[in-house]
This record gives sequence, structure tokens and C-alpha cells, in this order.
Amino acid sequence: MLNVMLRLQRWPTGSVARGGSSKRRLLRRGSAWLICLLFVFPASLPASLVQAASPLRANWPQFRYDARHSGTNPFEHVLSPFSVSRLQLDWTAKTGAVLISSPAV
Repeated sequence: MLNVMLRLQRWPTGSVARGGSSKRRLLRRGSAWLICLLFVFPASLPASLVQAASPLRANWPQFRYDARHSGTNPFEHVLSPFSVSRLQLDWTAKTGAVLISSPAV
């Protein structure tokens, strides 16, 4: 985790010529960079760290993942007890009768 400490200094304000003073422009530019550092940069870190940590192996070779039918993917690192609570139903379908089958994609 990257921690950044910044100290903002308040410059005196007064009558400013058209276009603003160089100190005021510097303060606005510094504020824009501070906002980027605080909000945009940290939001991009988790995704890049997860992608760099392990290659994605999402394709299961068969029903229940492997020949032992374990039903688990040992390479899964995206889902966790914390992220599962944010999952949402993507779609549903009604069938005319009871279906007894392994999933077909």
C-alpha cells in the first residue's frame, strides 16, 4: 500500500489580476493531482495486483472441474467470503418441466 503525506499551505488571497496569480494556479494544479492520487490511483491498484498475482484460468475442462469431479478451481483467487456478498443474479429462465441434467453451456 502506498501512503502519501502532503502538507497544503494556504496562500494569502487578495486582488488578483486577470488570469490569476501563479501561486493560485499552482494550488489548483496541485489540488487536481491530489484528487487523482487519492481517488483514481488507489481504485486501479487492486485490479492490477490481482491480475499480476496469478494468471486467470477460468475454463473448466469438464463438469465439476476435473476427472475427480472435485468441483473446485484451485486457481480461483477472485472470489472470497468478502466478495461473494456482492454477487448479483445475472439471469433466470423458466423451463416447462423438471430438468435432470448436468449443466450445458
